[in-house]
Amino acid sequence: MPPNPDAFANLMPALMRTARRIAPSRTEAEDLLQEAVLKVWARMMSGAEVQDLRPYILATMRNIARRPGPVALTLTEDQLPGVPAQAPGRIATAEVLAAIRRLPAPQAQILTMLIAREHSYSEMAAALDLPVGTVMSRLYRARAALRAELNLTDGNAIAALLAMD
Repeated sequence: MPPNPDAFANLMPALMRTARRIAPSRTEAEDLLQEAVLKVWARMMSGAEVQDLRPYILATMRNIARRPGPVALTLTEDQLPGVPAQAPGRIATAEVLAAIRRLPAPQAQILTMLIAREHSYSEMAAALDLPVGTVMSRLYRARAALRAELNLTDGNAIAALLAMD
């Protein structure tokens, strides 16, 4: 059974309070909560049954927080262009973010930088100490992999998946 977006939404305030106690800053707490929710969502989408959602997400948050280093995900739903506030848009966004996570790390890193609109191609190349051509090539392969995984045609952008009226 697919996850219920309202069940997740209703838990967010309490989960955020716990994340704030676990994480050293508000930003890291938001990243921690987002990563935990997306992991649980993906598990549920793959068929896992979760009897009690709140403790399951809390345990996932604690496990993520115990990993060494910062929380990996910094991309948020509101950084993706054209994301509607309705549940179908949130589900599509979760699917896109999960697909991005499954990309090879170099492709996911560059795609995340591009989506967050933090850097131009040349800035990404300089930040990653790569030639601009390598950045563009990785972006091309990342976009192609996402289109294939999300069943979009070649000329169809990921934003089209999220554009729901």
